[in-house]
Amino acid sequence: MCLSRLEKFPVKSNFGWKCFWKNGNGGLIGPFNAYKFPVNTWLNAGHPLPRKSTHLDAQETYQAGFHIYATRDDARRSGNGYIRRVKFRDVIATGYEGEEKVIVAQEILVLPIKKRSKK
Repeated sequence: MCLSRLEKFPVKSNFGWKCFWKNGNGGLIGPFNAYKFPVNTWLNAGHPLPRKSTHLDAQETYQAGFHIYATRDDARRSGNGYIRRVKFRDVIATGYEGEEKVIVAQEILVLPIKKRSKK
């Protein structure tokens, strides 16, 4: 996933949505790589993933990081797999992938699924 354009917008919360695929064991993997995302563990974009710059064009670059959709609707419109709520910190960039708002962050935490209580 890469931003199609950089654009600053206010980040009102440190929660967002990320799309995953499920591997054969029910684990979460990134839709564009085979990296496994553990649940309830903070991950840093610099480790184990290498940090690098992503180029939109000759004029615009941004530091690579975890791409997180600002809203669940944005994640749904992307159509990329299984959607999970995540927490993030250290925003690197904001912008759009197509028409969906995306936050690029240095760190991410995949939140566990809340169990519904029986009534």
